[in-house]
Amino acid sequence: MLMRSKLFVPAGRPELFPKALAGAADALSFDLEDAVLDSRKDEARANLRAFLRSEAVWSSEKTIIVRINPLDSPHCAVDLDAVLGGRVDWINVPKVENLEGVRYVAEILEQLERALILA
Repeated sequence: MLMRSKLFVPAGRPELFPKALAGAADALSFDLEDAVLDSRKDEARANLRAFLRSEAVWSSEKTIIVRINPLDSPHCAVDLDAVLGGRVDWINVPKVENLEGVRYVAEILEQLERALILA
């Protein structure tokens, strides 16, 4: 898919989700990192989880991106768990310094997927 434009959407602002989806941008990047205060991260994850599982997102042709919190934060794995099962095309992992960081994210996702299957 050709990506001519990408719209950044703060995950702490769920009232913007439908507007972003209806807009002209080819891709939407939902930010769970810098755009969300620590005190509102749980609420932002819950709202984003519901939106990513909605029929509107599943039927959209837009590229859906989620920017999670850094690997060394206590929020990284929780962010991944929140978006698993929803429609996400790309996961943007900030501040990755080496290949081991990418492998770490892959491990977390594999563990979460396994737990989801066994549940």
